[in-house]
Amino acid sequence: MKKLDSIKNKIKEIITDPAYKKLGRYLNVNIDPKKIKFHGSPNHLSRKKYPFYLPQAYISFANSRRPFIIPRSFQPSLTLFSNFRTYKLIYNIWNNNFEYTETDEYKNLFKQVQSGKIIRIKKRVISSTSDLNKNFESYVDLLDSMVNKGYIRNINIDDILIWIGPNGELIKETRSGRHRLAAAQLTGIEEIPVRITHIHQRYIEKKLGNQPNTISGIKTILKEV
Repeated sequence: MKKLDSIKNKIKEIITDPAYKKLGRYLNVNIDPKKIKFHGSPNHLSRKKYPFYLPQAYISFANSRRPFIIPRSFQPSLTLFSNFRTYKLIYNIWNNNFEYTETDEYKNLFKQVQSGKIIRIKKRVISSTSDLNKNFESYVDLLDSMVNKGYIRNINIDDILIWIGPNGELIKETRSGRHRLAAAQLTGIEEIPVRITHIHQRYIEKKLGNQPNTISGIKTILKEV
């Protein structure tokens, strides 16, 4: 297992844009979670651009090579984070004073479980009312923890990933952290740690003008996030 992990890490090191290593700690910043207003993928190498017969593994490999600086021609498709399903779920639990059984999301899933349907939410398998309640109670615990303890960074969980759009938008990546971000925004957390995964070329040009994309210039931009 250790040998396999070593091989995976070596491959990742080879295909990863060197900019990540050069920017280092500048990619980790603390920001007001309310500034993250959008949700969207920085993936400009979508499946649509590949022949249908190529396996997902190939596409994932190709996407992992995408550069830190997103090409200026790429126009992202963005959704307001407040309109995203995960945000609405956490908002409704919060708005109902933690009474999750009163939310439309719970009632809908409850009906499905009662009909015998097995539901999969991330890695959780929900096949009973007890499973469903435990799932929603985890969201209540998340909100309660932020209210009483603030945002606690867990080194065993990935930081919330964001990227910077063409107009300087702070955009939530499509990967993990949506529930935590929604909870932080709703409970009034003033600052959370995030990791910046990409920056759009057009935004660099707006900030640096005709200067080349130097690492020092990008560091200056990241300091202002």
